[in-house]
Amino acid sequence: MSGGRPRPAFADAPDPRARALALRDPAATPELVERLSRDPEAGVRRAAACDPRVPVPRLLELLADPGTEMAAAANPALPPAEMAALLDREGIPR
Repeated sequence: MSGGRPRPAFADAPDPRARALALRDPAATPELVERLSRDPEAGVRRAAACDPRVPVPRLLELLADPGTEMAAAANPALPPAEMAALLDREGIPR
């Protein structure tokens, strides 16, 4: 191995389902989660959007994307102010 952290198995697999499985690896770094959040396959992007390791700036981008907004809204790392804004936007009393 050459100095860096090992990449989780399947992160570069040709099968998008395998790439999504890479997000289940506890060794997946926030950088890898962010990279997979930009995957060409929507299912991989959605899996990354609900991963609490995705960096908050990228999480907010995913929240604004109709293809990933539901997964991003369910992310436990979503800042409280964004959660409140979602509730307000939907007219849900707090």
